[in-house]
Amino acid sequence: VLLYGLETWTLTSADESTLNCWERKVLRRIYGPVENGTYRCRKNAELRELFKEANIVKSIKLRRLRWLGHFHRMDQGRAPRIAYEGHPGGRRPRGRPRLRWLNKVEGDLSKLNAGGWRRKASDRTAW
Repeated sequence: VLLYGLETWTLTSADESTLNCWERKVLRRIYGPVENGTYRCRKNAELRELFKEANIVKSIKLRRLRWLGHFHRMDQGRAPRIAYEGHPGGRRPRGRPRLRWLNKVEGDLSKLNAGGWRRKASDRTAW
């Protein structure tokens, strides 16, 4: 339920750490305490060993890349594609620039060294 629509968010590093912290809290609740004569909370390494899945931020980044491929294959006239490629007129507000979804996705792609992603995204099976 938490991941529904999350691929469209632009997460800051503080948001990512908050989500990771929340995920560990939920996993501690699910797996419970260690009971070998004493009560103690499970450590992060124990939780990673028990869960063996990608953490929530990695799954969000994978969903974001999947969503990018979907956008790229979409018809030019559809509203989401226009909003994805469009540049609204006007000035941006003063101060630090806000994160944009496309900037975050480009950052994810650069970390993966995914050159030529547009050609790969056109083919659904390769993407």
